[in-house]
Amino acid sequence: MASIEAALDTLFDGYGGNRPGCTVAIVHDGKTLLRKGYGMANVDLGVPNTPETVIRIGSQTKQLAVFLAFLLIKEGKLGYDDEVRKYHTDLPDYGVPVKISHVMTNVSGLREFLDMISLSGADARSPISAAEVSKLMRGQPDLNFQPGERLMYCNTGFRLLSEIVEKVGGDSMENLLKKHIFDPLGMASSRLMRLDDEIVPGLATHHLEQPDGSFKKGRWGVPVAGEGSAVSTVDDMLVWAANMVSDKPKVGTPEIFRKMQTPPKFNSGRTSIYAHGLQSAPWRGAHGIGHGGGVPGGRSGTYQFPEHKLTIAILGNVDNIAPYTLSRKIADIVLGDRLAPTPPAPKAADLEKLAGLYWDEARAEPMELVVEKGELISRLGHKTPMWQLSPGTFTPMSGVHEQEYRPTANGFEATDSGRAASWRRIDGYNAPKADQEQALGAYRNDGLEATYRISNGDDRLLLDMQGALGRKRMGLTPILKDVYVASALGPRQWGGDFQPVLHLVREGGKVAGLHVSTDRNKKIRFARTSS
Repeated sequence: MASIEAALDTLFDGYGGNRPGCTVAIVHDGKTLLRKGYGMANVDLGVPNTPETVIRIGSQTKQLAVFLAFLLIKEGKLGYDDEVRKYHTDLPDYGVPVKISHVMTNVSGLREFLDMISLSGADARSPISAAEVSKLMRGQPDLNFQPGERLMYCNTGFRLLSEIVEKVGGDSMENLLKKHIFDPLGMASSRLMRLDDEIVPGLATHHLEQPDGSFKKGRWGVPVAGEGSAVSTVDDMLVWAANMVSDKPKVGTPEIFRKMQTPPKFNSGRTSIYAHGLQSAPWRGAHGIGHGGGVPGGRSGTYQFPEHKLTIAILGNVDNIAPYTLSRKIADIVLGDRLAPTPPAPKAADLEKLAGLYWDEARAEPMELVVEKGELISRLGHKTPMWQLSPGTFTPMSGVHEQEYRPTANGFEATDSGRAASWRRIDGYNAPKADQEQALGAYRNDGLEATYRISNGDDRLLLDMQGALGRKRMGLTPILKDVYVASALGPRQWGGDFQPVLHLVREGGKVAGLHVSTDRNKKIRFARTSS
């Protein structure tokens, strides 16, 4: 046992010292194997992280909001299959019903408001009011896809759910969480913190790692609620996790928690990996459940392997930590050969052959693969390691994805949410000057209150985003005829991997507009206003 505890401690060595780090608690079969803080909660003052340090848990908050919704469903005050527009009558009519069940399970097709903030020229650090966020969410009349068609992570759905819970529950999210979860479970260090200007005893400073290895303070300018605003400690998260898998939970019922852990089926008939505010997270044949969270300057995750009575809570006050991946390494150390064998690691030379840029023609989506430190990484948009499920089959290792990729002679055959997809290699496109000249001009999307202007730069086209919330300049790189990827020109910030894809829309051979896509928003329409 001592060797296991030493191995776990060693796993987090890189987060110690005079730098921001994390707090960790690991319990196996009722025994605490590790409960420790690494690095600094506040580098300025030299305050170390301890298990009592309070840290933002980000999207782990979603399961708490879902739990409150299920309490209201149990009381008959809310319907699982109610349409969201029943409670938000000012939302656009999408032409199809978007239900409470859809938003709980990330299959709603709603546009992602955090990406829309970036598309409007700002970022998550910008001071943006709740009213401005609400206006953005209600300004897009189109869905990304038909509800139930695919899994696409969506904070908009959980924000709307939070507002519904407050409306039907008759109180603020802060008070509802305190009354129904935090107080009865004794989670004294947990609370909702909508903005960083609130005073919270014991709260860590959050940090962004810079390209040179230094750190800057992260900050959150957008008021958030049930989609990602709770703060907590590893001890409190263990209490919540234990209640969730208990035969006799202190809050809630076994039926509610079974429902929360049950994923829906897509329209294709395939079962999703995302349940209700919780992600199915199996590893080496073991059933796993949990959720991660990301905020400007922090990453967190709480994961359980109920059959093996293993629970892991990791709260980081730095953004270069990967709790999902670390939880798998912890399971390897603690459970060892009680888990199924892992597939043999792919050879470095084989991974290098897969590096490159790919295009999904049916959905007009690009994907870039690179090899970093022996790992295959998808890095166009959110950066995600690709894990080999079995020889010749890869899947995103972190984040919330329902995708499998199988290399072919010139790309990948894939499945996404049970639907077939195909990616072809497209490396090395050089757009003719005439095509680039035709892209020059201004484009407008009224819902974003944003005007985009494409102009000539010294060595490439430039994109100037001017919106009601901010402005930014990006460089444009052509990857196919009439398709450009935008990349930031300035220093890194949270969302620095934000890389929208611009697709020129032609009518009668002339450029009439743009379709702009991000990881979580597809084909937002911009009309051309001038050339």
